[in-house]
Amino acid sequence: MALPPGLPPLDSGVFGVSASSIINAPPQHVWNVLTDFQSGLEESVRNVADEQGNPLPDSALAEGVFLNISEVHIPPTMGDPGPFGKSSAFERVNTVDTVNYRLSWEYWGKTPSWILHAERWQVLIDLGDGQTKYYTQEVFKGGLAYVVKGMHEKGLNEGFQAMADTLKARAEETS
Repeated sequence: MALPPGLPPLDSGVFGVSASSIINAPPQHVWNVLTDFQSGLEESVRNVADEQGNPLPDSALAEGVFLNISEVHIPPTMGDPGPFGKSSAFERVNTVDTVNYRLSWEYWGKTPSWILHAERWQVLIDLGDGQTKYYTQEVFKGGLAYVVKGMHEKGLNEGFQAMADTLKARAEETS
């Protein structure tokens, strides 16, 4: 699959994961569903926060704010994910492009980026006739990325596709 222009190549790090879906809804509607964290599509996003993790009173997505992502199951499961199947993250929002429908964030933690760095992109492409292509990817870099790859690459791919499928279902049912 050809990458949308302007995204880092999937092989620019230790590994990358990606997923996509074709959604029968216009891009603006899909964008609204994607970025409405209060609706529960991204159930793992607990809140929009400042750099110290304090929830912001206005939960609007903006460049420079942080996402406090609570427990997620890797791979996605409704049951017990096991001892190494839970994860959480604190992410800095880098791009909120409401014109070109692009959203990106990067891992923001106490770990230096040469140990672990991850950058996630989500892009909507207008296919015309009320259809939108959703594409998402995350590239992992640094020494610890080899451990993440070994333990979670398959589960992350499953999780990304589950997100793409859920966005498709939610956008189409509310369109």
